[in-house]
Amino acid sequence: MADLRADGFTLSLDLSDIAVVVDPVRVRQALLALVTNARRYTVRGVITISLTAYGDETVLSVADDGAGLAPDVRTRIFEPFM
Repeated sequence: MADLRADGFTLSLDLSDIAVVVDPVRVRQALLALVTNARRYTVRGVITISLTAYGDETVLSVADDGAGLAPDVRTRIFEPFM
């Protein structure tokens, strides 16, 4: 966290009190990849990690203050994972 602050970022956590069964190593790996990506490729600002329940689904998200993806990329960004 000190590294994020030194680089001009603020980490904001919006975590609901939810118990989920996950592989903690894989979740940590994914979170670190997303935060590292935000740190490298976005403007300095807030990185928000949130955990929310929607019905019987739980959503973990990472958001930053960056411009986001170009419209032509948005529609196919997750194709390799399908």
